[in-house]
Amino acid sequence: MISLDEKPVIVEAGMNVHGRKADEAFVMDGTWSLHLYRWTGSLSFSGSDYPITPGTISLAPPFRRLKWHFPLKPCVHFFVHFRTGTSPGKMTQVFPVVQNAGIRFEELWNEMEKICSLHKTHPLRADIRFWDLLLDLADRGKQNQKSKTINLPSALETAVIIIQNEIREPLRIGKLATRVGVSRNHLIALFQKYFKMSPITYLHTRRLEKATRLLKVHTIPVQTVAEEIGIPSLQQFNKFLRAKTGMSPRAFRQHT
Repeated sequence: MISLDEKPVIVEAGMNVHGRKADEAFVMDGTWSLHLYRWTGSLSFSGSDYPITPGTISLAPPFRRLKWHFPLKPCVHFFVHFRTGTSPGKMTQVFPVVQNAGIRFEELWNEMEKICSLHKTHPLRADIRFWDLLLDLADRGKQNQKSKTINLPSALETAVIIIQNEIREPLRIGKLATRVGVSRNHLIALFQKYFKMSPITYLHTRRLEKATRLLKVHTIPVQTVAEEIGIPSLQQFNKFLRAKTGMSPRAFRQHT
């Protein structure tokens, strides 16, 4: 179980190339480790073997021996070693050791590339984006369960993924509908049927969730919070938060 109530702190992040040796083992000394893979092999963890294929993600806790088996050719993966809160809370999540990201892998790969780059120049921004990535992976698991329960249409599920991944970008419903392969009116009807709200309201809801989560971390500047949800103007962000919560960013922080 991993607690996501607090912002994780990245210790090390980057891209590694393995494959010169068939097997390599490491012990994560006090840090969690997240890896994204583009190769076929296996990962041994706590006495179990997990297959790795292109599009696989692994997440392992601290103080555990991890052993990888590589094909004898260059094997590239992104990694993040990080520390997080230890106190269980409302956002404590159970993650599988290994999971397949499916159609989302390329988006996650690109986001990991940005996180690794930011870690060198703007570590706080990297921590925030990585926190968002972990919460997104947790939410993806919940959405998968929800999809199985209510049979969420694939076009709507894909639209939700796009909105979450591009939360900083303005939403153009027609363009989104084209990307998921339905008409603009049909996409709006799907959001109304399954979420009881329009795509724009859904975007605002997710932006509010992210903004309020980041505002609770008092070390994150309000300007950074605003930029992270796609509202770079402090005046507009203040107006947005007041409309949704009745409070300014400063008052919200004092209240929480």
